[in-house]
Amino acid sequence: MKKNAVRRAGASRATLIRQIVMVLILLVVAGAAVYDFQVARPAAKNAYDTVMKLADEHVRSSKPPLTAADVQKALNRQPSYSEKGPNKYVEKYSWISGVPWRSYYIWVVYTPGETPYFQDVLLNEELPEEDRPDYTPPPPEPAPPPGEPVGVGGPGAGAPSGGRGGARDNQRPPAEEPPGGDKSQDSPASGKGSDASKAPPGQPPTDSDQSQGGDAAKESKPNGQSGSGAASGSP
Repeated sequence: MKKNAVRRAGASRATLIRQIVMVLILLVVAGAAVYDFQVARPAAKNAYDTVMKLADEHVRSSKPPLTAADVQKALNRQPSYSEKGPNKYVEKYSWISGVPWRSYYIWVVYTPGETPYFQDVLLNEELPEEDRPDYTPPPPEPAPPPGEPVGVGGPGAGAPSGGRGGARDNQRPPAEEPPGGDKSQDSPASGKGSDASKAPPGQPPTDSDQSQGGDAAKESKPNGQSGSGAASGSP
């Protein structure tokens, strides 16, 4: 009986310890979440707004440009990290969040020199490449050589292949003549006498065809002469 009572007491004590540990863990997690949302995150946002408001006041008024000392005085704290290079001078203000491996921060970018002047502020963003202190801009690309005038080719350049408008495209082949030629146009003096050739092959020409042929022969002679007058009319 005593052993059972001791065992029960030990089990209840272990259970109580586990419950206490779990409650403590829950309290820590809840406290971290409250700190994250109520302290760390608003602190970074307030610092960002303070710097932006201060920069706007210096721009709108006749005050001198905003410096790093002015930002530190407005935030009432020193930067968590700073780096100065030939390109920029940057400062980082950070606040640890509810978990140790994460933080909220702002980057403040200044011009390089003995007196850094404000240029930009970033909230929870990494620095762009051109805002890094050791950034070196790339050299400008060399200008391309001047090209040739449009439409002028090099020596030995010919007409473009495959395009329209070439010399060969504008040339047309000569018209083909019908076989045997057009005999009706070779002898203009024949006149109507060629109608005799219209008779079907193998048949003699008719009287009308002969009379038409004779009339054409008379017309072909010089004016004032006839077939009989040429023989008798001469002195």
